[in-house]
Amino acid sequence: KMCEFGCNGENPGCSRKMSDTSVYEHIEKIDSYLRDNQKVRKKLMQKGITCTTNEEEHALTIDPNSELDPKALYYMDDHIVIYFNKSKVRTDMRVRSKANVYFVKFWYNNSGRDVDVEFHVFPAHLPSGEAYEKEERRVAKLRSILGVAKKLPNPIILMDSNTSTQYEDNFKREDPDRRFFVSSLLKDMGFITTLESQTESDTSQCFKMRHAQGGQPKKFGSFMFDTIDKICVERDTAFENIAVSERVFKKFDKNLKDTLQVWRNDATIRKALRSACVDGKWGPDMSKNNTEDLDNVLSKKKNDTSQEHTQNARNILLQLYPNVRCPSDHPPLIADIYLSTELGIN
Repeated sequence: KMCEFGCNGENPGCSRKMSDTSVYEHIEKIDSYLRDNQKVRKKLMQKGITCTTNEEEHALTIDPNSELDPKALYYMDDHIVIYFNKSKVRTDMRVRSKANVYFVKFWYNNSGRDVDVEFHVFPAHLPSGEAYEKEERRVAKLRSILGVAKKLPNPIILMDSNTSTQYEDNFKREDPDRRFFVSSLLKDMGFITTLESQTESDTSQCFKMRHAQGGQPKKFGSFMFDTIDKICVERDTAFENIAVSERVFKKFDKNLKDTLQVWRNDATIRKALRSACVDGKWGPDMSKNNTEDLDNVLSKKKNDTSQEHTQNARNILLQLYPNVRCPSDHPPLIADIYLSTELGIN
């Protein structure tokens, strides 16, 4: 394909196909061009194309000893990866592909039985975005994945779905006639998520917010308290959810869950969060950000709705993911899944 920036050969270094040169050489040429053409870089970013610098992405803050050039384009070899314990399962190390859907076949032998249990793992990362058009794209991508998965024994989909019940509720409010959602597609095609049986005490939400010192202004102040990660299995598959140890990932204070759900769903509070972040030029260190205006809005809200906001905003937002006790903005999901053999043995 041509360069993903869509330059159609207009930019130096971008007129050759990706296969004609290494990815790194290609990036170096794009980097060199955009350094000399900052207007082009800003125009691309306005279109939603990520071409931020290491400095803008705080890459040097993450690794102060890095030799990265602060002004160079931020680039990360970022892939979907399956990690597995080779003492527990075996695989032929082949990444299989059908209809542009990728998966890996594994075998599991339980307690030395004669029968190896075959299962298939599908890692998936669906398109992001809160617009309904993006949900339609997610549904189309997931339909392809489930279409392949349902024809194979013991499929397991490990997915960042980039959607949630809050997204779907909003889509329905905008247009009650809308029918195509990730959740409805899973149901229609005979799949469930392991979290469907979770209780109100569930804390699987991604609790995160975009600060205002990055390179994507349209996303500044974007607040999320949504469960978007999913482990999906066929409807008749038995499973058991496993709690994540706090030694691995210390989640937000569960006593704040009701408050955070109000923040997520109340349009006035969401607007106040975004304004406080953007106007205050919040950075990645929440302890240094001014929340006085936001506290005033929340105080009025509490008086209007009897909602309990017992802490000031900064103390709550200090628990945003990631932090020193949470290495990712996505909390891990863990489940025991009981696989079926042709003999009916789990």
